[in-house]
Amino acid sequence: MSIIEVTDKTVDQYISREGLTLLFFSSPDCTPCQYLKPMVREAAAESADLFNTLYCDVYQTPQTARRWIVRAVPTLVMLRGGELISQHAGMLAKKQLNEFILEATRP
Repeated sequence: MSIIEVTDKTVDQYISREGLTLLFFSSPDCTPCQYLKPMVREAAAESADLFNTLYCDVYQTPQTARRWIVRAVPTLVMLRGGELISQHAGMLAKKQLNEFILEATRP
């Protein structure tokens, strides 16, 4: 599955109630976000059977950003069953992104 772009009104329908969900908070005017987005897209494609990936433009999802206490972009939020299990704000190298995902997907 690719990245699903969500709004405040649609985000809850895509958050997995039992599995993992990765929220990628970004904005169109954020340069680090634009560098990270292709890496998140690739990770989403490679791990589609492990978790849903949701793209949250902070201008389109301000309530969702407040809900998960997003103070800067890019921010990655990993949920298990709708509950926060890990969060990272700031740019990541591909290896760091893979480690963030690997850590979250461990049982």
